[in-house]
Amino acid sequence: MKGFRFPLTIAVMGLFLCSLPLYSQSGTIFSPFPSSLRAVEAGEGIRLTWRDSPDVLGTYHIFRHSTEIDEGNFGDAREIAAVPPGISTFVDYPGDRQEYYYAVLLEDPDGGLFELFIPFRNKTVYPVSALPVVSEKELAASVTGLKAEVRGEGIQLRFQADKKNRSLTIYRHTDPIADVDGLLGASSIGMIESDQTTFTDYPIPGIPYYYGIFDTKLIQTGTFVFNPGQNISVQPVKIGEEARRTGLAAPSLSLRSPPLPRLMLQRSVVSGDQLAPSLNQISPAPRPMEAAARAVVDQLLAGIPEKHEKPGEAEILPSHLHGDFSGAAYTLSLILRERFSKGEYEETAAALEEFLSIRREDSVDHAARFYLGQAYYFTGNYREALYQFLTAEEDYYAESQPWIDRIYPRLAASP
Repeated sequence: MKGFRFPLTIAVMGLFLCSLPLYSQSGTIFSPFPSSLRAVEAGEGIRLTWRDSPDVLGTYHIFRHSTEIDEGNFGDAREIAAVPPGISTFVDYPGDRQEYYYAVLLEDPDGGLFELFIPFRNKTVYPVSALPVVSEKELAASVTGLKAEVRGEGIQLRFQADKKNRSLTIYRHTDPIADVDGLLGASSIGMIESDQTTFTDYPIPGIPYYYGIFDTKLIQTGTFVFNPGQNISVQPVKIGEEARRTGLAAPSLSLRSPPLPRLMLQRSVVSGDQLAPSLNQISPAPRPMEAAARAVVDQLLAGIPEKHEKPGEAEILPSHLHGDFSGAAYTLSLILRERFSKGEYEETAAALEEFLSIRREDSVDHAARFYLGQAYYFTGNYREALYQFLTAEEDYYAESQPWIDRIYPRLAASP
């Protein structure tokens, strides 16, 4: 072992000397390299910062490598930029998410490089990767090969999605779903995972239907992609009228069909005789007010200060525009964005009438009627507008009252 002491001592002394700073002939410290090099993620790029050398005024050359840069692999490192002195920063855009190491070397007066690699000063020892900003459209699943075929008492949809772990929403319509208008009139019939390749619908027999399948998040951002024959069907499919089903969902699905409308029977089913009207069907016959009562009413009205009506302006509640919507709530928000917010009140009324032709949850129903009342108001249909606001005020009392107050004088002034 004694024979190894001298070489070992020389090696230790060499490492020690390499770690010491360089000195000029005058005895001052000579630092021909930058210091305090930092590399951090900056969105789609990697930002490098450093301190310029106080001893050499020259260009800084930036190198990148997939492993930590040293004398052994420096020849394989890629030079990505040359930065003039005084800048002290650079943003690299690798174009991928791979982890990288960096080194910044100073150019010497002869045009060469001071090939010094000092951890935490002019080279990094920890890898850094860029995090590209990916749009929802890039993340979305693309649906292709949509086929709709009658299978037994239902219509089976077959398709493929190119990405997993995404949510898909399936729509059905009696007209082609070829554009935004078609989608607004369609019914959302299911929400599935993108790794699913089939879906069975049980619509009412005897009616031809078209289908469309879209990435749920993509629809919520308003980015619509309509590819005939791929994610929307181009030929209608219908179940024969001999099928027994009447629009009920398949037993394996968790979807709940809308309940049937309440029947208001006026005659006996057995005898056909007239039935006594229920209390909610009885309304008193109008009769003129007596003179004494009219005088009291006029006196009460005279003491009420005159109200100065504020002009009505279309109102959309923020909770109906911004949120993670699905199903009927999403369809409503779509109508508000594509029609109501643009002042297309006749088109809004038509879309909401069709939307409400199917029974909805009370919260969605009342919200839709609040906007349908506004659409009727701006088209001069005050009587129908009043009815919609009176229905909506169960959930939107404070919001509906100003509109009701505006409508009453107009109804009184109308013939």
